[in-house]
Amino acid sequence: MERVFSQELAETVKKFLDKEKLRYQYDNDGLFYMTVWTDSKINLVQYFITIHNLDFNVLVSSPILADVKDEKQMSRMLEFINRVNFNLRIGNWEMSMEEGEIRYNYYMNCDGITPTDGMLEEAVHYPGVVFGRYGEGILKTLFTDEPVVEIVASCEKAYRESMLAEQLNADEENENDQGENDQDANEADEDMDYLKKLLAQLKDRESSDSENEDEPRQ
Repeated sequence: MERVFSQELAETVKKFLDKEKLRYQYDNDGLFYMTVWTDSKINLVQYFITIHNLDFNVLVSSPILADVKDEKQMSRMLEFINRVNFNLRIGNWEMSMEEGEIRYNYYMNCDGITPTDGMLEEAVHYPGVVFGRYGEGILKTLFTDEPVVEIVASCEKAYRESMLAEQLNADEENENDQGENDQDANEADEDMDYLKKLLAQLKDRESSDSENEDEPRQ
């Protein structure tokens, strides 16, 4: 059965992916697929972008699965997902109880609007940020006995510290840029003062020459 979806919305998403130079698979069926590297302990993830009539969603799936036969592991992973979802601004984590697939789901309602590049940038890139934030926590939850509550707290702490470091670096760059601008402004002022002095000297010389020409010759 042929899928029913918005061709216009699909074309908008396609143009954005092309603009970002992302490599993807698309067969004009409203389903985009791509493999993306993330800044995470789980570096390689799979993206599935599904276009509907009035909306689309971005599913980003981890290649590492939970063992559905391991009751303890499944219980720990469910606790991890529940705790992480509580703190998320947008989107949500979910896990298949039948297959153990762990994925992040981002949904965007496009009813009556055409998503802007800014909206699409968040929809496409934010899931990668989320994997960077919690990828190590997923691995610890699956393969260690560290309390889940401590794992989540560690993820949140590391994320806050990384955000603070980025802000400090940005502030430092702004200060350096401002310092360079101030130096350029000072040099420009010095050049202007020098030019003014030269002009004044030229005027004095012209005035002196004029006076000498006006004096009667003996």
